[in-house]
Amino acid sequence: MDSFRNRLLALIIGLVVTTQSVTLVAVLLNTAHQVRSQADRQLHAGAQVIQQFMHLRASQHASAVAAVAADFGFREAVAGKDPATLLSAATNQAQRIDADLVLLMDTDGRLLTSNSPFASAHAQTVERLVNSVTSGREDVHLLVLGTHLYQFFVQPIRAPETIAWVAMGFAV
Repeated sequence: MDSFRNRLLALIIGLVVTTQSVTLVAVLLNTAHQVRSQADRQLHAGAQVIQQFMHLRASQHASAVAAVAADFGFREAVAGKDPATLLSAATNQAQRIDADLVLLMDTDGRLLTSNSPFASAHAQTVERLVNSVTSGREDVHLLVLGTHLYQFFVQPIRAPETIAWVAMGFAV
């Protein structure tokens, strides 16, 4: 093993192994970086698609809730203030636009009726819906009621003054 030939062979093998190891590490690091970059681009593109979908869905739902609030029969039922009629009219309007939850609130934001048993248990949270709308904030109204997350759209019911507020919730 002390021969020149064996030492030269060990040196050459060592250089080849070292060179291949450095190349392998460089390739693995570059590949990991490329994979992360591609994953980031795909996540960004997916997020943009979801944002566009949510924006389109929100505009459709907002338009539907605005139409419900402007419905003459619904306004008449709300103006009557009969609890059974309020619940029936609100439930019918919610079914008409495929809303999962409907809340009717007075002008101060207090809950008048709802088709969900969880709404009265979360009355303070529900009251904040109207407060955020009347304060002029254009927030996305997301609330957890029970075990579901809902996106709410709030509209005043006018006859011609605001007599109540309707909030329609759509499960997210």
